[in-house]
Amino acid sequence: MTAAPYLALLPLAFGIFGIGSLTGNVGGAALLFVLPAMVLYLGAAYLFYPTPYLIVHRGNGLIDAARQSYALAIQGGPYVTYTIGFALFVFGVSPFATGFVVNVPVLGLPVGILAGSVLGLGANFTTMRFVADIDPAASETVSWDTESTDGTQTSV
Repeated sequence: MTAAPYLALLPLAFGIFGIGSLTGNVGGAALLFVLPAMVLYLGAAYLFYPTPYLIVHRGNGLIDAARQSYALAIQGGPYVTYTIGFALFVFGVSPFATGFVVNVPVLGLPVGILAGSVLGLGANFTTMRFVADIDPAASETVSWDTESTDGTQTSV
């Protein structure tokens, strides 16, 4: 599933190199094809990134989850704030993680795999919780708190 966007953009990349080699101007070809494709990809990613979380949360199909994802995206509010915060987190962590994994010969890759796994799991858990919190179809009786008002422990 992760490879699908890259496979979809692969013919475009080959086309750019082909156009660039024919015209001798790779930069112009990149501006003509890659930048609009990147904008479209980022727009689609913004509109539909909570779709898999909504499928899991609601138990509905892909089309229903994509519609709800689109509805949440165009409402803005906390959705925009979370998206921007998540993107800033990723853009802030990525250079350091990449630098460590690439430049530390023996420890870089294993530490990067372990740290990336923990960060990825935490990011997915946080996003699932966020989507469940902003989903208007979420059950009002379910609480994310592990401690109830009477002091007993509850599970989610």
